[in-house]
Amino acid sequence: LLEEEPFRVYALATTHGLSDIALRAARRTLTLPTVYGSNSAALTNVSAAVYQQLLDYRRRCGEAASELARLTPEGGIPPWIAKDQSRWRHLTTTCHDSCAHTSKTLLVHESNEDSPTIHVRIRTSWLAYLKALGEELERRPNSDSATSPALIGPVIASASSCSQCAKSIYDSATAFPQIVKTEVERTISGVCHFLARSMTHPDFRRMVSFTRL
Repeated sequence: LLEEEPFRVYALATTHGLSDIALRAARRTLTLPTVYGSNSAALTNVSAAVYQQLLDYRRRCGEAASELARLTPEGGIPPWIAKDQSRWRHLTTTCHDSCAHTSKTLLVHESNEDSPTIHVRIRTSWLAYLKALGEELERRPNSDSATSPALIGPVIASASSCSQCAKSIYDSATAFPQIVKTEVERTISGVCHFLARSMTHPDFRRMVSFTRL
């Protein structure tokens, strides 16, 4: 039931004070696109405050997850990627010959006392991947979106006509989305801690008690 009807499980669990199950159900709802429409029917018997809490949780997850795919205001790659070469090197699978027109130079690291400024050439299809992923995660903060063939396919296709890049793009297009998926899961788990704390708050327990009346 948890896998198939997480909204219903969330409603039942919060009504009966089963916070652990409610947390698991809330996390599972992130795999579904919205709490409106047919999914909202399962939440008819919960209080408006409990319903709003689930909306807030999804919003927080969406904001935190989509931020992972956002370029910096200075035009640099997302900080969590930039700080680790084992992450951003996957985005640099591009040659300087036939693929020069399909890549863009972006900031990875701003100079400081210890190291110089670093710019790298990144295939623009990866930038399109990050943009599309950010939009999808804001709507539906599900880590599986990072490995969606619909998002990865254009990256692979962008290198298919280049004999040099085609040899390495598949490995990068396999490894990098998995890295992103792991980071999305870690980030959403952090938001789960917020939900867990709010469920132990006296105000929330009063709301649940009111729902049961």
